[in-house]
Amino acid sequence: MRNETRQKFEQYTAQLAKLNAITSALHSFAVQPSVQQTLETKMQESVAFLGMINVIPVDELKGEKVGIGISSTIASRTDTSNAERQPVDPTALQAKGYECFQTNYDTSIGFAKLDAWAKFNDFQIRIRDAIIQRQGLDRIMIGWNGTSAAANTDRVANPMLQDVNIGWIEKTRLEQPTQIMSEGVASSGQILIGDAGDYISLDALVYDLVNTLIAPWHADDTELVVIVGRKLLSDKYFQIINDGDDNQCKLAGEVLMSKKQLGGLKALRVPYMPDDCLVVTKLANLSIYWQEGGRRRQVEEEPRRNRIVNWESSNDAYVVEDYDCIAIAENIIMGTAPDPAAQKSGVKEELTKVTDSIVEMAGAITQVGEYTAEMADAIAQVSKAQLESNAEVTGAITQVGKAQAESNAEVAGAIVQMGESTTFMAKAITKVGEALTAIIPNLPASIRAFFSGKDEKSKDKP
Repeated sequence: MRNETRQKFEQYTAQLAKLNAITSALHSFAVQPSVQQTLETKMQESVAFLGMINVIPVDELKGEKVGIGISSTIASRTDTSNAERQPVDPTALQAKGYECFQTNYDTSIGFAKLDAWAKFNDFQIRIRDAIIQRQGLDRIMIGWNGTSAAANTDRVANPMLQDVNIGWIEKTRLEQPTQIMSEGVASSGQILIGDAGDYISLDALVYDLVNTLIAPWHADDTELVVIVGRKLLSDKYFQIINDGDDNQCKLAGEVLMSKKQLGGLKALRVPYMPDDCLVVTKLANLSIYWQEGGRRRQVEEEPRRNRIVNWESSNDAYVVEDYDCIAIAENIIMGTAPDPAAQKSGVKEELTKVTDSIVEMAGAITQVGEYTAEMADAIAQVSKAQLESNAEVTGAITQVGKAQAESNAEVAGAIVQMGESTTFMAKAITKVGEALTAIIPNLPASIRAFFSGKDEKSKDKP
């Protein structure tokens, strides 16, 4: 490095030694807690998302969670004449604790870059910011993608730092797997969004997550947000909400807020979130613990590689404070968006179909009009026929009545004749009786007895 660069570099290492109460920063040392806190604060300021979640110092490498969740409701009533009031502890220090793993944040800066920075008065600040901002971004990457804490990490095999530490999503999978939805249909291995999918839209998915996985006492919390991957929502729905000053790698640290909501919740897109994943939670429910007094550091010059090296490590843990307040959906596949040209052609075809339908409808209306006119004529004819039929029926009834009257007269005449015949017969019978009366005395006794009903032979019998 150039002489003026070396001078500023030595001033930088001397300042590090002074802040940490040591003689030289060129040897390994433990960072003072106050300096460590300052570094953590600057890291949160330089990376927007870290300023939205909890970054908490802890004393022990392993222990109980620090954050306090609300485990249940507390309102109640008690009839004190029969029982005592029972207080409820609303805080939830869940049994699942934390464990910090050493994370190495070793960085290097080439002599050429140091020479370029040496002409600026903020030389030391530039070195500090370049280091802590990359550390902050790596923390976010581990938080979303970390699945293990390997003894030896492989940056090539795990480009998203999956083997450095266990992040929030994997921690949830290990400790509370019921809070993760990985598929819509059993054994499908995916959640399909679209007309023929498991959910019609991301809104429907988020709504279902809140109503089925988030505890009731958290479901209506206005601090709930949806953190989404880059491919789930188009960039046009987001705006930058990072209001910090210009800094290096600013684009990588931006947090984007959606102009629309998902399932009624504010949507955020943060760096390194898995593309096919979304998380519903409160930002205050996500934490990074760092062990106070556990940061180690050494600054070394490497002329063999024309660079300086910052050997640095921190004991970190990624913590979900309350699993009742988190719901994760992964393996999300969005339905294929229609091709614009095909969509335009489809619209034209639909318009043509609509026009044809209108023409067909007009023809049908004309036919209906014709059918209506024919029906009116038919009704008129039926009415006329009905009138004629009614007249004929009336005539027939009159004739029947006349015939009935004539028939009645004939019957009456026959009855009169029958009466006259009966009178004649009665007179004839009377005359026969008179004739018999005159004849009987002149008949023999046996015959007279027959007519009188007496037997002459029986007179002398007692």
